[in-house]
Amino acid sequence: MNKYWFVGILVLLLSSCRSYNPILFSAKNKDLSEQLLQLKKNAEKNYTIQKNDLIRVSVYTASGEFIILPPSIRNTLNTNNNQTNQNNPNNEFRNISFLVKQDGEAKLPVVGNVKLEGLTLNQADSLLQIKYEKHYKDPFVITQFNNKRVIVLKGNNGVLFPLSNEKITLIEVIAATGGMSRDLKTHNIRLIRGDLQNPKVFLIDLSTVEGLAYHNLILEPNDIIYIEPIRRPFLESLRDVTGIVSIFTGLVTTVLLVISLSR
Repeated sequence: MNKYWFVGILVLLLSSCRSYNPILFSAKNKDLSEQLLQLKKNAEKNYTIQKNDLIRVSVYTASGEFIILPPSIRNTLNTNNNQTNQNNPNNEFRNISFLVKQDGEAKLPVVGNVKLEGLTLNQADSLLQIKYEKHYKDPFVITQFNNKRVIVLKGNNGVLFPLSNEKITLIEVIAATGGMSRDLKTHNIRLIRGDLQNPKVFLIDLSTVEGLAYHNLILEPNDIIYIEPIRRPFLESLRDVTGIVSIFTGLVTTVLLVISLSR
């Protein structure tokens, strides 16, 4: 009886082996736009705010309505903030971008200067919610990154890269985001441009002389660079099996200890 019990546990553990995410652009991949969108969101979520970033802050009331700025602050923004949306007579928070200055702070309506440098967008949301709670009841804050940027996807890892100037090249962005490791395919780089539902996709091979002609390719805002990883199924499977064996060994040890103590 005990033998079958242990076999059942082993089968359960082995069935929990993770299945690997399909490589983008493979023949089996039918949900390219959805995967690209998810990877893009992950990259944006992990991005930390830096100096010279433009941050858009949306503040809601407890009832879900956008907060309207007081007239005095509204007039100041109209005078000093060139990025204020002049088509919005009420100047709601949602349509205004704020610069993160060299000291890492952004000057925001009502709460003044707030240190945002080094925070993720989620962390900024939490901090600003605390700040605005002193002035509004149960506010809800959403912070968004408003710079021109590109996203670099190396396998399933994404990096958001701000465009500091209008003429930055493909090779410069790859180098600035860690370069090419041995786990990436230099011959299978894809530049994805436009609407993710129907994007333009350019295949770039930097392992050939002809492909190197693309190294000076000027990137555009919201471009996505996808570099396919080199898959090593045996090593990946071995890593999974090692983890499962460790779990199973620990479980068996615990069971034997309980049995010995119960005698």
